[in-house]
Amino acid sequence: MVELVIGVLVVVVGAVLTAWANYRLQRRKERREDTQRALDLLNEIQHTVDEPPTATTPEHLAQLSRRLRQTEDDAPEDVQPSLARVGGRLDSYRSSWGSAPRSGSLAVQEGTPPLRAAEDLRKAISTARDAIRLYRCRR
Repeated sequence: MVELVIGVLVVVVGAVLTAWANYRLQRRKERREDTQRALDLLNEIQHTVDEPPTATTPEHLAQLSRRLRQTEDDAPEDVQPSLARVGGRLDSYRSSWGSAPRSGSLAVQEGTPPLRAAEDLRKAISTARDAIRLYRCRR
């Protein structure tokens, strides 16, 4: 009789643990799906910033900015502030095109954004990635 009770308890505990593990895996999958679009877009922005500028770069940055605004609206609340920060830095980076100063021996090509704006954008992207990573790992 005692063995039967212990056996039933083991089965019940096993079933509860299995259900809990499945629930956690499903939540993790949902959090990954919720943030994948934002992460892909952040990677595309990073890639664009790291590439040498071309004539189409300003228009591409404008498209990325519009897509980021939409992605920010669709993203989970936990990552929206960091995506908004990236949007602000991206707009600042875009607005710095053509306003780069020329100085003595450091002739900056016209149309090239200052390095400071690019670095600020990279930091914001890194912070957003960290926020997404934290959101995905949340219990």
